[in-house]
Amino acid sequence: MRDISQKVEVIIFRTINNEREFLVLKQKPTRGDSWQPVTGGIEKEEEVMDAAKREVEEETGITEYIRIIDKVHFFKYKNEDGVVLEEYVFGGEVHPDTEIKISKEHVDFKWCSFDEATSLLKHEDNKIAFKKLNSLLHEHNKSYH
Repeated sequence: MRDISQKVEVIIFRTINNEREFLVLKQKPTRGDSWQPVTGGIEKEEEVMDAAKREVEEETGITEYIRIIDKVHFFKYKNEDGVVLEEYVFGGEVHPDTEIKISKEHVDFKWCSFDEATSLLKHEDNKIAFKKLNSLLHEHNKSYH
């Protein structure tokens, strides 16, 4: 039997003066000391979307969204222990004045341009997810012009 764990990743973004900004969180040194979007595990019997919303609330305090974008990206990888992880990626747009209250898992947060956010990210799968979301958002904007 394969040992598979499921995770969620949520890329939070906002728009200020027609400029899109992405939220990245800085992990504590004991948790990797790297910048990343909201991530976390899916609990037993929990729906994927519910896990995404719960992790966002736990890690940032965010409970209200303008919209949530489902099926941004999906990937599998093996962690250091050889466990296969499946990760579902969502986008979450929030109001420009949304207050961020980071959890004890993190030491800092920042709102960044797409380029800055992707340059800060450590893991290639996170960068790919950001690129896919950014592409979806550009396509969505084009359809309204």
